[in-house]
Amino acid sequence: YAAQNNMPDPTKLMASFSDYLATPEATSIIMEGVSKSLDTSELENRVSQTMGSYSQEISQGIAKGMENMMQSAMVVLGNRIKTGMESAMSVP
Repeated sequence: YAAQNNMPDPTKLMASFSDYLATPEATSIIMEGVSKSLDTSELENRVSQTMGSYSQEISQGIAKGMENMMQSAMVVLGNRIKTGMESAMSVP
């Protein structure tokens, strides 16, 4: 059937395919496919965005913690100053 209809001989399919894979066109198609499948730029962008988001959240958390500690320290310092002034101003 293949010979009568000018079609490739199915018994030589592996040889024909191997010959095709050796052509510049096939090599180019394969290399392009491999390159696209190994493209990590999207993954790099997502990791960068995620890390940036985490970094911002951590910075905001640290800033809020420091703000709370400073407020507490100011309350304690204010009470100590008040107590010291009251002691100094009291008449024995």
